[in-house]
Amino acid sequence: MHLIKEKIKKIIKLGVKVILITMGEEGTLLINSQKSEFIKPIKVDKIVDTTGAGDAFSAGFIYGFNRNFSFKFEDLISNVKIGNFIAAKCIQELGARKGIPTPDEMDFQSFGY
Repeated sequence: MHLIKEKIKKIIKLGVKVILITMGEEGTLLINSQKSEFIKPIKVDKIVDTTGAGDAFSAGFIYGFNRNFSFKFEDLISNVKIGNFIAAKCIQELGARKGIPTPDEMDFQSFGY
């Protein structure tokens, strides 16, 4: 673990503003130069297919970032939660694309956000 922390510090010193370490059903570690936080994923009742879940998470995070273009830690946490939401929707359907909601279908309250 010490080696991982040292590598992360080196990456941040190179100018990287945000590091996301995704760990599937375990959650996501969000890191910037000041803070780090572990964010748990959304639990769903029935997992049908995990194909595309990581891509869905990334797309959700990028969607959130493109809405606010903010590196504030609170905004980055919100973006991770959007990624979690999209990934949770994805794994409830067969295939990588069927469960992905459109922006109009994004009901964050259904997952407690």
